[in-house]
Amino acid sequence: MKERIITGIVGMAAISVIIYLGTPAVLAFLTIAGIIATYEYGTVIYGSDKKLMSGFLASLSGIIILSGYYMPSLTTSALISGTVLVFIVNILASNYDADHSVYSVWGLVYVGFFLSLATKMLTWENGLFIVVMSAFLCMASDVGAYFTGMKFGKHKLCPAISPKKTVEGSVGGVVFASVVALVFSLLAKEIGYSKQWYLFIIIGAITAVLSQFGDLAASMVKRKFGAKDYGHILPGHGGFMDRLDSILFGFAAVFCSFIVFGIL
Repeated sequence: MKERIITGIVGMAAISVIIYLGTPAVLAFLTIAGIIATYEYGTVIYGSDKKLMSGFLASLSGIIILSGYYMPSLTTSALISGTVLVFIVNILASNYDADHSVYSVWGLVYVGFFLSLATKMLTWENGLFIVVMSAFLCMASDVGAYFTGMKFGKHKLCPAISPKKTVEGSVGGVVFASVVALVFSLLAKEIGYSKQWYLFIIIGAITAVLSQFGDLAASMVKRKFGAKDYGHILPGHGGFMDRLDSILFGFAAVFCSFIVFGIL
């Protein structure tokens, strides 16, 4: 617990500095974090001895992430090209295990494409605010679920893939994220958003729910390949992929919600 808290404090301090430095720093962080996370993901599905394949997958993911900011109209093409290349490279490498190719493509979607939505949001008006809000909603859901689950958790949410998560914790995460969304709604008015505050609460709740499913989706892959964590670079937290898993679905939730609710 102590190690987890210390890493969390250091991480929040680093993230605060990155946010203070502005959009270029956030873009660089999202890209680097995405590349590392995809590499970690690759070592799980291919094995730690297949570093070249993991590096190849991470490179494709990095291209997709950057395309969201610099060439958003080509992001889909980048994803399609990456999908084709994954199958070609696996076949040329005589790796005929279909699981490797299929899960590699999911990795490109899960990390590369979903992070490209975040980098694309950076190009929107008040884009930095939107991306920061998205990340904080997901973190609020994670923190709320963790502490609520510790205090009140009795009913297991999905024990087959995540034994420690509880229904009570999940509800606590949604409530806490909704409260944080209310705070962001007040800040949003200060920078010119005219939409009603309750829309932000709805977005907060949606983001919290989907971020929890994102966490579970990542756990499904870990269980499939017999891994406890994706990496060990963050003491007490695992790897970058273990921290990004819920935020990735969260970025997708906010991206779609802003368009659907016409908040742009």
